Amino acid sequence: MRLTVQVALVAAAAGAALVVPEARPALLVGSNWVAAALMAVGVLRHRPSRLLPWVMTTTFVALIAVSSTATLLAGTQTTVTAVATTAGQLCAAAALPSLLRDGSRRSRSAGRVLDMTILVVVTGLFALELLLLGLAAGPGGGSWLVRYTPVLDLALIGVLLWLLLSRARLVPALVLILVGAFGSLAYDLLCTVNGQRAAALDASVAPMGVVNMMMFALAALHPSMTLLGTPDGAPRSRRPSAQLLMVLPVAVLPVGLLAVDRDRPVDP
Repeated sequence: MRLTVQVALVAAAAGAALVVPEARPALLVGSNWVAAALMAVGVLRHRPSRLLPWVMTTTFVALIAVSSTATLLAGTQTTVTAVATTAGQLCAAAALPSLLRDGSRRSRSAGRVLDMTILVVVTGLFALELLLLGLAAGPGGGSWLVRYTPVLDLALIGVLLWLLLSRARLVPALVLILVGAFGSLAYDLLCTVNGQRAAALDASVAPMGVVNMMMFALAALHPSMTLLGTPDGAPRSRRPSAQLLMVLPVAVLPVGLLAVDRDRPVDP
């Protein structure tokens, strides 16, 4: 099946979850398990030379499926939900660097250093604001994991942004991995900023959960997955000037967070 058809099917499932709230729990849990199964099929079919990162990524998707299933069966989030979600994210954090690196050395031109500095400053300010929100919440603001995970999520988003903005001509599997990774981090950021370890299965962000896990599955099914983490799959560098133009829009992120913070009710 062509990649465009696969993406269209995923979009259709996400669209159904968006317009039919009652179907969100079943679609989310079902898509998570389908994604885990498809990832296993893709790894077995293509047998990449870098096997361990793909096994760990598959484990991540499977643990997210366990988390959503535990919530569905219990009717609410449980300890299993939190443990499986956190364990899955640790697996992904350990696997993604091996899949995303290209093994080549990059020159450190003045333009590239400037681009990286801008991105670090912007995401750093945003992360600082999230950290201050977590500190202001105090002991009564939920577990430390919920209060401080947003900072880690944002740091990882910054790393992925640098990879995306500084590279050109990405192979399809890498594009799909990046979409899934960005989506997963944004999903987790939205949950933890709202004081939850995971979103409710019928929440408005459920369609994101459907798309995120399926993007990892489509990456594993694509033949170019064997190139990830190898010099053959190394994307080309963008010119620093082009990177700078792409980095500047990221400056709206702190403004968006401040707007959210202003709308947040103040405890008496």
